[in-house]
Amino acid sequence: MLSELHDTLLQKNVAESDVENADIVLGEALNNIVEHAYPDGKSGDIKLQYTVDAGFHTITITDNGLAMPDLTPPEGAAKPDDCAFEELPEGGFGWFMIRALTQNLSYQRHEGTNRLQFILSIEDN
Repeated sequence: MLSELHDTLLQKNVAESDVENADIVLGEALNNIVEHAYPDGKSGDIKLQYTVDAGFHTITITDNGLAMPDLTPPEGAAKPDDCAFEELPEGGFGWFMIRALTQNLSYQRHEGTNRLQFILSIEDN
């Protein structure tokens, strides 16, 4: 999914910095689904819907895995300034990046399906 969206954005002549931001956000979101919605190697479907509207790209990801705790995406935390890369604690930074790079982030759980939706502001070259 990640490489397919990456290639699609490049074909649509999207600025490279916006493609990189989309890679980060989608990579983090998909990693969280695989790691937390389908833990312990459980398998399941993940679906991606992508729409474009006047410089705004809306991405919706759905899965049938476990719900997010408290039915809310985590806030995340910025990397501590005084921490060397090798000493970074595991977890939390992905949600910080997702929130920093997206707009209108929303999460819903309905009839066993998780739905994460967000908007990326993307400009064509």
